[in-house]
Amino acid sequence: SVMTVGATDEKGGDLWRWVQATSLLSELAAIGRSFALMSLSLRSFERYVPEGVVRLMARKGTVASLGVAHREVSIMFSDIVGFTSLAESLNPEVLIEILAEYLESMSKCIEASGGTVGKYIGDAIMAFWNSPDWVQDPPSVACASALEQQRRLAVLRDRLVSSGLPPLRARIGLSCGTVLHGNIGSERRMEWNLIGDEVNLSSRLESMCKQYGVEILISGEMRRRAGSGFLVRRVDRVVAYGRHGATDIFELVGTTADATPEQFAYCREFDEVFDAYLHRRFDRALELATEFERRHPGDVPAGRCAERCRQFLL
Repeated sequence: SVMTVGATDEKGGDLWRWVQATSLLSELAAIGRSFALMSLSLRSFERYVPEGVVRLMARKGTVASLGVAHREVSIMFSDIVGFTSLAESLNPEVLIEILAEYLESMSKCIEASGGTVGKYIGDAIMAFWNSPDWVQDPPSVACASALEQQRRLAVLRDRLVSSGLPPLRARIGLSCGTVLHGNIGSERRMEWNLIGDEVNLSSRLESMCKQYGVEILISGEMRRRAGSGFLVRRVDRVVAYGRHGATDIFELVGTTADATPEQFAYCREFDEVFDAYLHRRFDRALELATEFERRHPGDVPAGRCAERCRQFLL
């Protein structure tokens, strides 16, 4: 045998050392293949699970288990306008290609700001900041990301139109507050998710964008916490389904650093309309709303305010 030869003569000893070296190289190669396979599996895993969750699991070094904790987060829901009609009018392959490009662009924008893409719901995106990874000043970061998403979408929309395809628009709702975050589901299947009133509110704000004809709506608390670096327009005071008390909702127009004089005037003039309405000066509010509609034809919040004033003045 090789072992006998290796034990009885010098030449055989060389052969044994060669066998040992070959065996070691084979083992190292096998280990290398295992690490490569594990790395490939993790990269695939990250395509199904948020990267931050994968890092959290790796740090803990334990099997994922059910459990939640309280955390202050900012939450975003977005949705493509008229996606059902778009889906009916396009070839399925073209539709999937457009949807993939849109989701890729928006997801990169969210992740670049430290946000987490929680899930895709068809053409909709749920994202959040400060879960599972910590984020500095999540409300302002989330607002900046929402504006950047709309900017990137405008570039994509122009490219689609120039190719003879329908324009793509999206609505975004943003809210912030304390929620439960963590692994939610069953022992056999779970996902990193958020539960709380603010999650529901951000989803409703996204759908309310259609009612007010705007691209981004944020909650009053989001407006307060995001700070003075953003230009907003209060469009209404509403009682959202499932909440107690009225909630002010705001259109996120831009940043104060980048806003144009026209945008500042747009927000200032409507503030005058809405302040008159809130103080029940309906004659004055109607006058201001009518003038605002003249300068900004088709503005939905102004039209809604004017109609309410007419009803109160009957």
